[in-house]
Amino acid sequence: MRQVDVYIEVIANSGNYEKLELFNDEEIQINSSIQNVQDLAKVYTDFTQSFTIPASPRNNRLFEHFYQSDVNANDNPNIKRNGFIEIGTIPFRSGKISIESSNVVKGRVESYSITFYGDLTSLKDAFGDDSLKDLDLSSYGFFYNGAAVKSRLISATSQDVKFPLISSTKQWSYGVGVNTDIDTSSGAIRFNELFPALKVNRIFEAIQTKYNVTFNSNFFNQKLFTDLYLWLKNAKTFNTLSATENVTFSSISGANIYSNYIDVTNASGVSVVVNYVSLILNFEVYVDTFLNGKFISTTTLSQSEVVFSSSLLVGSNKLEFKARTNLAGTATLNFKLYRSDYNPLNGIESGRYLNTATFVKTFGNPYVNPTVYAPNIKVSDFISGIFKMFNLTCYATSVGNFQVEPLDDWYSRGAVVDITEYVDTDEITIERHKLYKEISFDYEKSESFLNKEYFNETTNSTREFGSVKESFPNYDGGDYKIDVPFENIHFVKEDITDVTEPPVAYLLNESTAVDNYDNKPILLYLDSYQSTSFYFNDGSTTSLLTEYRPLCNQITYNNAVYSNHFSTEPSAFDGVTINNSLYSKYYNPYLQNLFNQKNRLTNVKALFPISLLTSLKLNDRLIIRDKRYIINEMKVNLTSGEVDLSLINDFRAVANINIPVQSAAQNTVQVPLFCQALEDLFEYQTLDPIYGLITRTEVIVADTLVDIIIPANTTGLPISWQITRGYQQYATIYQDA
Repeated sequence: MRQVDVYIEVIANSGNYEKLELFNDEEIQINSSIQNVQDLAKVYTDFTQSFTIPASPRNNRLFEHFYQSDVNANDNPNIKRNGFIEIGTIPFRSGKISIESSNVVKGRVESYSITFYGDLTSLKDAFGDDSLKDLDLSSYGFFYNGAAVKSRLISATSQDVKFPLISSTKQWSYGVGVNTDIDTSSGAIRFNELFPALKVNRIFEAIQTKYNVTFNSNFFNQKLFTDLYLWLKNAKTFNTLSATENVTFSSISGANIYSNYIDVTNASGVSVVVNYVSLILNFEVYVDTFLNGKFISTTTLSQSEVVFSSSLLVGSNKLEFKARTNLAGTATLNFKLYRSDYNPLNGIESGRYLNTATFVKTFGNPYVNPTVYAPNIKVSDFISGIFKMFNLTCYATSVGNFQVEPLDDWYSRGAVVDITEYVDTDEITIERHKLYKEISFDYEKSESFLNKEYFNETTNSTREFGSVKESFPNYDGGDYKIDVPFENIHFVKEDITDVTEPPVAYLLNESTAVDNYDNKPILLYLDSYQSTSFYFNDGSTTSLLTEYRPLCNQITYNNAVYSNHFSTEPSAFDGVTINNSLYSKYYNPYLQNLFNQKNRLTNVKALFPISLLTSLKLNDRLIIRDKRYIINEMKVNLTSGEVDLSLINDFRAVANINIPVQSAAQNTVQVPLFCQALEDLFEYQTLDPIYGLITRTEVIVADTLVDIIIPANTTGLPISWQITRGYQQYATIYQDA
């Protein structure tokens, strides 16, 4: 039996831990799985079956006598606390500990039942029901005018905010000479027809800041992620508003209202009513309401408007507000707090508990604050959708720190470990995989008339634009769907042979409609600088644009074109099929190995020493005799060291970094290098302009991206270039003749 110690944080987020007292004969089992064949789209985490601990004086203190409901505890027992597990004083896992129940016999508490969860659960707990509107994206804002929009269209740089050519008001034409023809000055695209888009990595940075988490990822530094944008559209029309101002109160009458918040602690029947006074014609005020820092709603003020109402609030609660306007000018906002079960808009104010305060502010010119225009999607759904698109694995490396990589890159980080001597080879169970006969990768259904035409005419109503269905008819399993919460909009050109015509897309139900629809969040790629020819009006001047940086469904990286489609679709620029799809790059290699007719699900039992138990990772490839496997699921009895392994045959090369085939010309290729030791050595061959073909050595102390020069292939035959770590092949780059 091994010595297993479980530690729990004394007070949530204090950083101080104490060891729980355990029963001597209690078994603790950890189930570990990240990529599981039965649920391909789900990111798993370590967890245990519930186990019991004695109700000793120490445990009673640490769980604050949970069995006594009248005890005023410092910690909410419904919230998981940080914890970690050691085996023989060696760290094994960190995560969260939740108390499930206590066992009371004849009035005396005897034990507690607790559950240990891996660190990944802390992400979901932290996000809760927060939406993107709860993030602070204001640092990426800018004063809105035609010149600012134009610069974000034509600049060759990768700016945080760009504008895609997507129309929500009318259908543009090209080369036909009518008043909608954007190739004529009379049909120019007006700057206020366009909605902005924000880099996705800026959103991830805001998430890390707000929730005090860190995502470490080589992938997050690649163009495939850094040049991915989220379209900022959450309304049918683009209302240009002033910069958002924090509401600070003056002329306060009564209690409960402070300089920058309203205290509504333990309040019954709360209503906050706001009206405004302004001498400017057609002036509009928008008030955002936040309860304890969480966005609640946005209210457009006319006369007296209720911006917050609740029948019961328990515990300490604060209301905060932000305001912005459609025009520049000064406004006075009058706030009234009612504390009763009474609708103040339909009754008399006298006799009610009423507090008042004012907010006077001079609002400036129109300003784009990305927070205001963020799509209506939960933070958890947004991150989950991104992870599903790129088949990203996410696992904790310490409290609040998470490693995120595409699946193949994650396996490349792992080691090859021979466990034959620890396995009971006398009893091995071989099963056939119970795999799916059809796997579909789907975006949300789009209402755009171009997407409808594609669905009805191109695919005969079998799949949406950008979605794919992969069939495996020889298997008798059911269907499996991987859905992402995004809409994939269809970009088109009227003349695919015209190299200067820009591809455009529409948020219109019908081609003749002038009304748009409420779209789902849309992700776009910033492609390379393009020659073009279309007219643009910045509000005062119409000019011909001859170059621009398009936001659409494709991007050029490592000398190849990639799309944000799951399916292989033609490029909107030249009609050439883009084979580097999300499915082909991030899912197909794993599924081809899984659906190999020689693959089996192998179940073995093993007895691991502490050194192996505490060092083995789920992305390590395991050798048993002469066969190599990847881990599907691992169940570990921590106290005995017994391990049940569910394994998948690994027929892929150990080096499975996915680099597209290069042309025969000299090229530069960016390759992710993963640091496993304190100092890793990588070797690769490259062409030096002075010394010719040499072997280079790259020493890294952290994960990084390295640019490797591939010399021109003059052999007349396809060749390959090897990147090695020591004696182990790490990556292969293939080059055409």
